Amino acid sequence: MTAVPGRRRLVAALGALALAWVVAPGAVPLYDGLSFPDEPYRYVVPPAGYQHTPKPLSAKGSSAVNAKTNADTIYVNTDEQAPQVNVVIPGRLLALSADARTVTVNVVPLAPDRQPAKGTIDGNVYRVSAGSDPTATVSFAPPAGDAATASVVTMRATTARKPAPSFIYRATPAQSWRLLTVYTAGNDVYSTQFAGFGDYALAFGVAASSQQGSSGTAILVSVLLGVVLLAVVTVVIVRVSRRASSS
Repeated sequence: MTAVPGRRRLVAALGALALAWVVAPGAVPLYDGLSFPDEPYRYVVPPAGYQHTPKPLSAKGSSAVNAKTNADTIYVNTDEQAPQVNVVIPGRLLALSADARTVTVNVVPLAPDRQPAKGTIDGNVYRVSAGSDPTATVSFAPPAGDAATASVVTMRATTARKPAPSFIYRATPAQSWRLLTVYTAGNDVYSTQFAGFGDYALAFGVAASSQQGSSGTAILVSVLLGVVLLAVVTVVIVRVSRRASSS
């Protein structure tokens, strides 16, 4: 069972992610029902008969390097509304093989090339990779303990249908997909702990119910997201009021 400090770090990371969604330019990740509905999902290869949409977006986030590790938290947030993928990697969880000035995490959408043994991938596959300047090998190398639980990947599904999808991951395209624990972060938004660089996807029909996060964590996450969402609504109301008074 995940230790309580690990749960708190996961919740803190989700809170930071929600805050990043609020302040990130070009992305307002309010869930459906608050007058900011999600735009239609953007596929790399749309299914037959799907409406025309812009292409899905890539994203990147960087940090300065200190002692061969990322000095700051790295936020990677695509600019759809709501974002189709987000990655949060706190400071000092990446290891570089040589001295560098900056490290950058990249997220790129891909069409599914291979389905899991059971179930079907929902939407795009997202490849998470990293590089540095000057060039060095970058790996996910959290210190011993539960520090890795603060690293989070969040993705938006193509639909809010239930049961919820599973999170799947593979380190390389040659490897088989494996299940990760999934946490419900919104109506059609799901999070998981960052497992390393590689490919991430949501998939329906892969024993999703058995992969849900523990009830304690789910309650904490739900409470936090509710507080953050309330804060977002307050900010929106204040901004609208100021615009109305100045016009």
